[in-house]
Amino acid sequence: MCVRAQVVEIACKGRGVVATRTFTRGEFVVEYAGDLVDLGVARQREKGYASNQYVGCYMYYFQHRNNNYW
Repeated sequence: MCVRAQVVEIACKGRGVVATRTFTRGEFVVEYAGDLVDLGVARQREKGYASNQYVGCYMYYFQHRNNNYW
């Protein structure tokens, strides 16, 4: 398996995902295989995840073609 990204701590932001190598245009980078939910559901899940010190919160917020996804 070729690792293309890793989770890092970003100052004043928290955790983020960064590429571990340079990509060429059109090359496959990563596939997201989770739920797409609205902001209300995302915030509820985030609270629940963050309340468990053994799990933590790993919500993934992103924007694609001017649409927000959670």
